[in-house]
Amino acid sequence: MEAHDQHESFIKTPQQLIVVILLSFLVPVIGIVLLVQLVLSRPSADPQALTAESVAALARRHGVDMPITLAVDQVLNHGAGVAEAVARLLAHPYHYDRITVPSKEAPEA
Repeated sequence: MEAHDQHESFIKTPQQLIVVILLSFLVPVIGIVLLVQLVLSRPSADPQALTAESVAALARRHGVDMPITLAVDQVLNHGAGVAEAVARLLAHPYHYDRITVPSKEAPEA
């Protein structure tokens, strides 16, 4: 059995050297191209789903109180003035019953 020479390379011919050099450039480039394709082909949200108008419509449909979103929708899409929208926001009733405030009392040991 032959003893293994530590300085011996697995590349024996110039053709093998050329193949190794080409693959050392092509493999990372192909990997990057495939990764970019994967990232760009992922499904994303419809841009129309992120507008104030669509969010306000969804909130109305589900009965969710979103006064700031509704005010932004009124200003951007329905001709309301900013001063009018701010006045409506300041007059909006605050729902204390929907907020949980932690107790300041120390827990009993």
